[in-house]
Amino acid sequence: MGNYLGLVIIHIIKNCNSRCTICDCWKTRDNILLSLERLKPVLIDLKRLDANLIMLSGGEPLLHPELIDILRFMREIGLKAALNTNGILLENKISVIANLVDYIIISLDARLYKEIRGTDKFDTVINNIRRIKNLYPEIKLEIRTTLLRKNIFDLLDIIRLAEDLKIDGIGLSPADYDSYSFGRERIESEKSMELLIPSLEELDKFEKLLDCKVIQDSFKRGLLNWNVQNFKRLVRFYRDIRNQTFDVTENQLCFFPYTSLLIDYGGELKNCFYSKPFATIDNYTIEQIRNQQSLIELESQKICFKCRGRIFT
Repeated sequence: MGNYLGLVIIHIIKNCNSRCTICDCWKTRDNILLSLERLKPVLIDLKRLDANLIMLSGGEPLLHPELIDILRFMREIGLKAALNTNGILLENKISVIANLVDYIIISLDARLYKEIRGTDKFDTVINNIRRIKNLYPEIKLEIRTTLLRKNIFDLLDIIRLAEDLKIDGIGLSPADYDSYSFGRERIESEKSMELLIPSLEELDKFEKLLDCKVIQDSFKRGLLNWNVQNFKRLVRFYRDIRNQTFDVTENQLCFFPYTSLLIDYGGELKNCFYSKPFATIDNYTIEQIRNQQSLIELESQKICFKCRGRIFT
């Protein structure tokens, strides 16, 4: 991790109340979660390591029965907290967690929300966002959208929606079509590609869309977390997937493994979403988190050259 631990993402629960096309966590039948008792030692060590931000994610973290207690413990030891949520349950939770979180990220789509998220809760989420902006303006609130085949041309709608809601920012992500992250246990890459990855013709059309005034203005205002180069990398990444033309000599790691840490559903410590675990929260040392050995192993696995994370470099 080097000397700086910027972001720690903790998947505190695998269960979810959305049925998203881009994730299989909702298929989890047993309750799979990390308890506060199990998390306490590693949270204390993350404070010792001066971790900048702890993002609680899932699954859907608002389903975790100890979420409030986890947030309170983090606040007590001085850790800055972010919540990555689908936003459905915020109405009943926000009054309790408002003074315990610094940053909320809500997964949101526009026109195709129900089709992509698998649940008819668009109005519920929008109302919850408006409530937070009205009652708790001090909380930074961002929406996040995964740009995939179904919604890639809804980018303008997403920007307009964010402007209407007075959102602080729009986070964008590429689709992950062939890894075992996001609760997947079996990958059918060909089927996944057709569902998630735009065709070459669609990518040509999307590339032209990037020149429109709405998108260019959002760059100038800093509303999007991507710049022009990120979008160019996205188009190239999707074209490489379609053509299967990844350059294996271009094995550059993204920033995430160098500055961040992932704690997965079972307590595994990883450099990123796609790397192998190097320890668990029940059996690790601070030196394992600090040192670069697991990064060397990550580079040697040759998975980074076709990883979506390189869009963020």
